[in-house]
Amino acid sequence: MSAESVSLVIIAVCMVVITISIVVMALGVYSFLKNLSEFLERTEPEVSEVADTVKGTVDVVKETVESLRDTVNSFVETFNVVFSVLRLFSNRKKKKK
Repeated sequence: MSAESVSLVIIAVCMVVITISIVVMALGVYSFLKNLSEFLERTEPEVSEVADTVKGTVDVVKETVESLRDTVNSFVETFNVVFSVLRLFSNRKKKKK
C-alpha cells in the first residue's frame, strides 16, 4: 500500500469514528430529553399543586399583614386622640394658673 492509500484509510476510519460518535451523542441527548420530558409531565401536577398552596399561603400572609397594619394604625389613631385630649387638658390647667 502506498502512503496515499494509508492516509485515505486513516481519514476514512476517523470519519467513521466521528460519525459514530455524533450518532451516539445524538442518541444520548435524545434519551436525556425524552426522560426529562417524561419527568416534567409526571411532576407538573405536583408542581401546580405546590404553586397553588404557596399562592394561597402568600395570600393568607398578605391578608394577615394588612389586618395587622390596620390594627396598628387604629392603635396609633387612638393614642393620638388620647394624647390630644391630654394636651388639651394640660393646656387648660396651665391657663387657669
